[in-house]
Amino acid sequence: MGKKSDVEDADLHCYIFDPLGKIEIEGFQALRITKKTATDEEAIKKIGEAFRKVKDTKIIFSFKDLLQAEIILFMNSFFKVWKPSNCMIFVDEVQDITPNQHLGGDYAEDFERAVRHWRNENCGFVIATQRPSFCSTKVLALTDFLILGRITWKQDKKYIEELVSDMLTEQETENLMQRIQTMGFLRGYSLDFKT
Repeated sequence: MGKKSDVEDADLHCYIFDPLGKIEIEGFQALRITKKTATDEEAIKKIGEAFRKVKDTKIIFSFKDLLQAEIILFMNSFFKVWKPSNCMIFVDEVQDITPNQHLGGDYAEDFERAVRHWRNENCGFVIATQRPSFCSTKVLALTDFLILGRITWKQDKKYIEELVSDMLTEQETENLMQRIQTMGFLRGYSLDFKT
């Protein structure tokens, strides 16, 4: 028999929120959130309460073909009720969940609250974006681990350069900025703010 991976050995609860409905990972169960569910606050409350009892799981919340406002309604309602501990929470396309408020659009305040407070419950947050300048600076500043896709827009490059300038030397920052602009499809760069 082959050796289990470290992830399988770890007693880690992992929840992925996928606004585009594209993520598939072996060993994870996908929970498709439909428009009907995403706009029914009572149904979301029941899901949140049920997930309070769920342990030892790996779940992908998949939001395929939902509008940003529908996803925000789900996120706010779910995060008001759900109370996890000892887990990792991964959010893809975080700029759609907590956009830079100067740009308008709906905003998941309860998700931001979770990012701010749930580390006291040993919850880590991993977020991913290709448009960091479109994301709330409050959420980016509080995240534990940031995954960036290829960055090509001027305002996004400037934003990342400012974000890493205190963590990296001038040469390391320059190397990062060169690499991050030429990454291929589905390639990313990670920033671990814990180290």
